[in-house]
Amino acid sequence: MPLTATQLERALDLSRRYEDEAGARVRELLEDARKDIITTLASQPDKWKAQYLRDILERVDLRISRLAVDFGTLSVAVTERAIFAGSKIGILPKPATAPVTMLPLEPTYLKGLADYRADLIKGLTDDARNKISAIIRRGLIAPRDMGEIMKELGTVAGRGVFKNLEYRGEVIFRTEYLRIANMSNQVSMEDSAKYVPNLKKRWVATFHNTRPAHVAAHGQVVPVDKPFIVGNEPMMYPLDPMGSPQNVVNCRCVAVPVVG
Repeated sequence: MPLTATQLERALDLSRRYEDEAGARVRELLEDARKDIITTLASQPDKWKAQYLRDILERVDLRISRLAVDFGTLSVAVTERAIFAGSKIGILPKPATAPVTMLPLEPTYLKGLADYRADLIKGLTDDARNKISAIIRRGLIAPRDMGEIMKELGTVAGRGVFKNLEYRGEVIFRTEYLRIANMSNQVSMEDSAKYVPNLKKRWVATFHNTRPAHVAAHGQVVPVDKPFIVGNEPMMYPLDPMGSPQNVVNCRCVAVPVVG
């Protein structure tokens, strides 16, 4: 039998908690990087001159490189948690005689997603490096005092470069977390369909800033091995990579198994 309403809500709560923790970790990593860069700039204000530019930029570059490594580590953790949380929704009880399987996602799919996410992270950190370097260079050319420089760099919780990085970083990690969780959910339902006749799946919208096409798809039921039609696009599950960006980015929908 499918999960009870209580069990499903617990599984969804677990997934939401993991997603929120990924977003919080993005903010923590960016805040740590911001503090280190501010410390670099403010440590020797008497040396805030053009001849020290190369040294300052090299130290900033090293800190951004470390941020990229930290994001890579987070990426691995996010993938592991997404697979676990997604399988909790789609897997149904099996007969005692059924073989025990770990239901791993196809390695080639995981590699493709990892490579894609790595490209997004590189784009994010490269952009951070370029924008922060430009601010520092302008500060030397103008020149401006340290307070103005720090204001332009901004904070994770406020405005400026780091606020923009926080938003983009969260979108990357939350979207990819949910994508992998939904992929794992789909694989789990496909495995469950081997033992549950006529197993279907239902598209469930969260109604939290949900786009019209996903509101229209709410309640749509299709066979487990068939795609939903969402915004005139076939999608096997929410955040299916085959969907267009407007159908995927920031989606919070989920598919749930339905018997009969």
